[in-house]
Amino acid sequence: MRPESAILVVDPERAAGDLLAMRCRQLAVSARAVTTGERALECLDQRKHSLVILDGAPEIRCEDTSFLELMATAEPMAAIPTIVLHDGDRRTIGLCRDFGHMPIQRVPQLWNQLQPVIRRFLDMPEPNVLRRRRSLMQVHGKILSIDDDPRIAHTLQIKTRKYGLEVLRENNAVAGFHAAVRHSPDLIITEFVLPQGLGSHVLGRLRDCDIQIPVIFLTNTNPDAYTGLQV
Repeated sequence: MRPESAILVVDPERAAGDLLAMRCRQLAVSARAVTTGERALECLDQRKHSLVILDGAPEIRCEDTSFLELMATAEPMAAIPTIVLHDGDRRTIGLCRDFGHMPIQRVPQLWNQLQPVIRRFLDMPEPNVLRRRRSLMQVHGKILSIDDDPRIAHTLQIKTRKYGLEVLRENNAVAGFHAAVRHSPDLIITEFVLPQGLGSHVLGRLRDCDIQIPVIFLTNTNPDAYTGLQV
């Protein structure tokens, strides 16, 4: 974390600003809230701040200039990262894009969305619970997809990439069986009707070899046709 990190919250609604500043202080940083652009300028002159969280309301102004614009054009404020809270107003979002601010829309669970952004800006480590949750997500395993439609394996790769899973692909029953024996995947996802055999044939041969890999069957055929299948 940056040394002596300080956050300035600028919000015309005093209660909302004070609540947000209190939440920021729970991250072990200094934070205070002000309601006007003039008071914000005084605070920025008195102390170096690491981050400004600004309500995008147009009434926050300094003389004839909006504080949102001032934070992007006036030195030394232009060097301070600024998060702009908005209610979906396209003009505010456009100004953020023009001035290099980060827009975040006000939502009922705003703090859940805002906290990780603040941590990134201030180079703060993630809480232990988040690190633990992410480590649990990194599964690092193999999935074997047996399907003559390459889109199935491609979709699996996209959906499972964040979990560290490797997706292997074969397009027929014979090659699928040999791949299962050779690579020992953690899971097989197979179409039931395949070129050169059925998915159930692959499963049967694996069980005959005492290979107990879990298998998921994909099919667009009436499932009653497979009643009694032993998996």
